[in-house]
Amino acid sequence: MAWWKPNLGVRNSEDERRQWIHAVLAEASTFGRAARVDLPETGRSLTAHFTAVRREQLILVLRQEPEPAVQPFSRCSVTFGLRGRSASFQSVVCGLETRRALVQLVLTRPTDLACQDLRTAPRLAVARDRGLRARLEAQGQSLHPTVLNLSTTGAWLDFGEETVPEGPWPLELSCGSLSLRLEAQVRRREGALVGVGFPSALRGVLCADCSTLIRLVDRLNGSGRRAIDAGGVALGSR
Repeated sequence: MAWWKPNLGVRNSEDERRQWIHAVLAEASTFGRAARVDLPETGRSLTAHFTAVRREQLILVLRQEPEPAVQPFSRCSVTFGLRGRSASFQSVVCGLETRRALVQLVLTRPTDLACQDLRTAPRLAVARDRGLRARLEAQGQSLHPTVLNLSTTGAWLDFGEETVPEGPWPLELSCGSLSLRLEAQVRRREGALVGVGFPSALRGVLCADCSTLIRLVDRLNGSGRRAIDAGGVALGSR
């Protein structure tokens, strides 16, 4: 069965389920995939990358100095990208280890795992009064398209009367205190309307700007904007 979409129905044994989870975690560790570790009890997030899978534990290397928020027995949520898909699981912090000057986060092995195709990440409709601004430099021009909707993997832009340049190009997004810059790849064109994807996000690369994008989408989502599915339909409107 495909690792990203297993048939975990009644015909599948617990052993098959454990083997599937182990296969996903082992591949993430082999390739050192980036991960975001959310600590709900403190509201903090850490960036790390997979490094090893033990019998009952999972090891990630932290990309920053550990915080006091990282305490044994703390609950956490881990999200990472693999093969163009997003995977997430719940775990518990076992502790911290230092190996060769690297700080390792030791977690319990998850008993369940959720996977989602990144290309179906919900998009959020963005009203013009939300303060989200976009800017790009291309072919000697400084352009300011309107962001019609946004997700953690792409955006739908309206260039109005401006000439749409050939991509890819670096797209700058800002809203209040949040700002980021990601390479945008043109995926769809309809006159002045352009759909772009963010390759680094689709590859599961958790860079600083990708993390900021997640926070930006969360902020817009928290402002009560409607979510739009991959087909362009507002969720809850059907």
